[in-house]
Amino acid sequence: MTDGPCHVGCDVSLDALDLCTLNSGQAVAARVANSPSAIAGLVRELAARPGVLVILEASGGYEAALLEALWQAEVPVARVDPRRVHRFAEAQGEKAKTDRVDARVLAEFGARMTPEPTLDPGQGTRHLKALLTRRRSLAERRKAEACQLKQARFADLRAMAQEEIARLKALIAALDQRIAQLVTAQPALAERAARLRSVPGIGPVTAAACLASLTELGQLGRAQVASLTGVAPFARESGTWCGTRRCKGGRKELRDTLWMAATSAALHTSSRFATFYRSLRTAGKPHKLAITAVIRKLVVTLNAIVRDNTTFAH
Repeated sequence: MTDGPCHVGCDVSLDALDLCTLNSGQAVAARVANSPSAIAGLVRELAARPGVLVILEASGGYEAALLEALWQAEVPVARVDPRRVHRFAEAQGEKAKTDRVDARVLAEFGARMTPEPTLDPGQGTRHLKALLTRRRSLAERRKAEACQLKQARFADLRAMAQEEIARLKALIAALDQRIAQLVTAQPALAERAARLRSVPGIGPVTAAACLASLTELGQLGRAQVASLTGVAPFARESGTWCGTRRCKGGRKELRDTLWMAATSAALHTSSRFATFYRSLRTAGKPHKLAITAVIRKLVVTLNAIVRDNTTFAH
């Protein structure tokens, strides 16, 4: 690598890391294995370069080892939304799709769009997020088994489904206990979780999900945190035509968790969220739209609580 500021695009796959170093308009391609030893060597080389920024996409977890190594070495790295990069490539007129091309596109995206480096949430938060990912997977399997149970016509199949549901419930309960232990073991997380749980509808799992998947809480404005969660309505207008505003993007897993919290707060409490929900329904708004609005109100409230180091005022 040459001296000077540069952007390094990294396309991550199961077995390899395809790299493109873009410096002063010159692109240099390389490939290394996606293995601990190769990553260690790559990170040492990158750490020796001042002004370097690594750009990579979320790749279903394949990027985790590289990302953590870069964080530990304090090498700036931006994990970017694949959809933004895909649209950037289309705008560039790029039609080819190979690992080498993807690495170059990532480097060009970094140079032109200058994404902010992704901050290290800390090992505890990463562990918490991994536990929540596992819990979500088990919950989806339990839901699928429950559907199978409803459709089962034979006693042996019903028994098998019931046994599997019981096993999954036990695993989820064990994970809930481990999540609670992990949060309690870290004073900063425990304090923040307690503040979040003061909000109606926010239970231990939802609080943990917010801590793990919305680490920006308290650092953003109202519109930003709503957009990041995917509950900010965007205008659809052209000339004299004005369409219905729609929410899109955001962090789906967190939004799904907050949907349950918002439903609980709107339908099973006497809080301001329930009052807000009823006012929307009385005005003729459909249930789904009203719950989405409650999620937005919830996440804005959670953001303010973390920002101000306070608890919910009933």
